[in-house]
Amino acid sequence: MDGFYDVVNTGPLSFDPSRAFALAFLRAASRTPAGRIFEAGEGAFRLKGEDIPPRNLLDHIFTLLDNDRCANFVSNLINVARQLTGKKPFTYDGKKLALAVAKQINGGFILRPGASGGGGGGSAYGDIFSGEATVEITMFNTAYGPRHPVRVQYAYALAALHELLHLAGGGASFNDGSRAYYSDVVLAQATYILTGAPGYPKNYDPTMPWYKITAQMTADAGNYWNDQLKEHCKPQEYYDVK
Repeated sequence: MDGFYDVVNTGPLSFDPSRAFALAFLRAASRTPAGRIFEAGEGAFRLKGEDIPPRNLLDHIFTLLDNDRCANFVSNLINVARQLTGKKPFTYDGKKLALAVAKQINGGFILRPGASGGGGGGSAYGDIFSGEATVEITMFNTAYGPRHPVRVQYAYALAALHELLHLAGGGASFNDGSRAYYSDVVLAQATYILTGAPGYPKNYDPTMPWYKITAQMTADAGNYWNDQLKEHCKPQEYYDVK
């Protein structure tokens, strides 16, 4: 089996007091495709594969926003988020927002390897008004199965657009840009106001202080508004390909 897997960590999992590696290891092991082997002896191993890089990411984001339905949804979502937070956005225009982040002096778009899974996911941090707004995208990896060459690019564009919307209103403070004003909770509430789409998580007060918002609340809110983002912005090109 030599060459079938990569060594990730040759030490026992218990050496990691944060449990972060152990959790990542278990997630990756649970996602092992059929016909593959994920093995841990004295250490942990990672399936070999190749990351699938985004190509012309800005162009694909612009293609999403060329659709008026998508562009209007993005602009209106930012506007409602402004009303909910009282924080004026950098711009209401999705294309201008994407260009601004791409040109951030200490930010921009960053790609993360996908060998441990999580492909197509993203995160956002940094204050756009101070040149630090950053979007991170985790690449899909072939170890977890093939991806359609066209659809995968729009999956990246949709993930990036999601993260860009978090950055539109800036960070909650100059020193803490990672806590965005336009959080998942705010954007979920804004989406519900705009669309009335079913499934809005109503089991908490969206005006509660940020430090009381749990990870589960964030996940529920993020999934809700992201589903509507995809519904409004997934392009016809995604469906047309065979």
